Amino acid sequence: MKHILIGFLFISFFANSQSSIDSLSVNNKNYLEDQLFASVTYSLLTNKPTGIDLRGVSNTVSFGYLRDLPFDKKSNFGIAIGLGYSQNTYFHNMKITDIDGQTHFSPFSDLDDYDSNKLVFHTIDLPFEFRIRKSTYKETKFWRYYFGWKLSYVIYHKSEFNLITDVKTYRNFDHFNKMQYGVTASVGHGTWNGYFYYGLTNIFDNAQFNETEKINMKSLQFGLIFYIL
Repeated sequence: MKHILIGFLFISFFANSQSSIDSLSVNNKNYLEDQLFASVTYSLLTNKPTGIDLRGVSNTVSFGYLRDLPFDKKSNFGIAIGLGYSQNTYFHNMKITDIDGQTHFSPFSDLDDYDSNKLVFHTIDLPFEFRIRKSTYKETKFWRYYFGWKLSYVIYHKSEFNLITDVKTYRNFDHFNKMQYGVTASVGHGTWNGYFYYGLTNIFDNAQFNETEKINMKSLQFGLIFYIL
């Protein structure tokens, strides 16, 4: 996580230092925009099982490349297709354990004295955007309205909780939905823009909480995204 945040801050500094430069030459009216991106969001979970809550600051950090494909000569309308990477971290109070090769989802008992509990998963993302913007080849700050969806494939996931005397970590456990997708939106002016993602698929697949309640949790994220080049 620390290395990702350092890279995120470096990209932010680079973006600000390059704010006066268009993606292509300023003399080229057929310019491209917003092809590298980085985002940081506050992450929530919807449809949580009874008694389950988020704790701490759950977050998602993403970065990647989007190929800008404008429809008109002014590059005000178009689409974008890209490739990205995300790290998702959720701090919560649901106990995830692996017993004899079977994954169990349950509440912590009174005997479980734990300091922290988190779910972490890494994804390769395929974003797609419909783009509307007020840019010209002479302007570097403009309004943008981007809407689309994102397909994500989970390449690694783990559950980890810290007990007073031990740390329990379960990697790539069962019932995790490795293929996820959702809708996205980013709206703003200049370098920084508001970002929203709503997952349409469950994070867990055919999982039950306390062996009785089906787990239908989905991801909801909102935060900031900036584009460069």
